[in-house]
Amino acid sequence: MSDITCDCTGEPTMNRWACKATDFGFPNKMGLMHPDGEMTVAGEAPTLAEVQAAIADTGVNKMILIEDFTNGQRTEQSRLEESGADTPDGLTNVVSINMQITGKIKRLGPDTIDEILEVNCFPRLKMWFFTSTGHCFGGKTGYMISNFFTPLIMEGFGVAGYIPVNCVYQHDLTKTDSVSQDDGFLTLKNPLTT
Repeated sequence: MSDITCDCTGEPTMNRWACKATDFGFPNKMGLMHPDGEMTVAGEAPTLAEVQAAIADTGVNKMILIEDFTNGQRTEQSRLEESGADTPDGLTNVVSINMQITGKIKRLGPDTIDEILEVNCFPRLKMWFFTSTGHCFGGKTGYMISNFFTPLIMEGFGVAGYIPVNCVYQHDLTKTDSVSQDDGFLTLKNPLTT
């Protein structure tokens, strides 16, 4: 996918609908990196080898992978809009959209809980997410997310403890979500947890 270019003087375009829509799946893994970190990406979105190299890297360029991510959803969180007297015709204009990745981190041990909560030291992180169909979202640079992981939640009898996830990022309306697909993303492992 390429960035969206807006030509207000041109005509709107629309391709024919595909016979079968792509099944992008749902988020089931997250890759997190220091806010100043960079992943070496040759194309618009990272390849499996580039993600594996980031996981094996050190320092601010190291990606940590959260594997046991369940109930993953990507939804709109909020919109920044102008309306009324702020627009020439009084209609609403969408200025930006905040998107969120939500879910739960399960199958936790004491060390893993501490490691996950350590990322709260950084109010911002770069994030890529991987889906149940082997797609990687986040493009070249990842999404800069507002970061906070809640401590362990234990709801009671029959419910395993979990850490809820709610990562918010601002979607640039002039850009598409660059995505790559590789079945190898389905079996990505964080070396520290295997």
